[in-house]
Amino acid sequence: MKSRRLCRQIVVMIFALAMVSAALGMSGHPHEAEPEAAAPDFTLTDLTNQQIRLEDYRGHPILIHFWATWCAPCREEMPEIESAYHDLRDTGFIVLGVNAGEDGKQARTFAERYGLSFPILLDRDWDAATAYGVTGLPTSFLVDRNGIIVDEVMGGKLTRSALIGKLHGLGMVAP
Repeated sequence: MKSRRLCRQIVVMIFALAMVSAALGMSGHPHEAEPEAAAPDFTLTDLTNQQIRLEDYRGHPILIHFWATWCAPCREEMPEIESAYHDLRDTGFIVLGVNAGEDGKQARTFAERYGLSFPILLDRDWDAATAYGVTGLPTSFLVDRNGIIVDEVMGGKLTRSALIGKLHGLGMVAP
């Protein structure tokens, strides 16, 4: 009798865990970004208080990089991304650094400290990050000239050479 009850409890727990796992796997965001999906459009304010709309960059290869000043892997990636941007900006390559959840002063101080020359956009309420299904920082999306997400990189793995290699490999910039 006890073993039957224990088996039943185990089955119920396994079922509950499966349901929780399935629920966590589905974010519930209808516009969640996935590779080979259209990049959700957004309009955000940059550090000079100008409105920047993703759609305005259609026709360019784009890296959308979600980050925050408190994020250690973000601090490691930023100089690498800046270096790749510096090398490739004449090809039309665009980097949009989307600061998630912080104010302009924090983002500006960070951008100045790291000598960032690409646009820094403020996503104070995580609206753009949510539209892309971002659950951790840093998270980056490569968007092709047609506005399609062709790659996603999570967790601070972007280096200058890896980013340039991805862009060349995907045919987004000429070698």
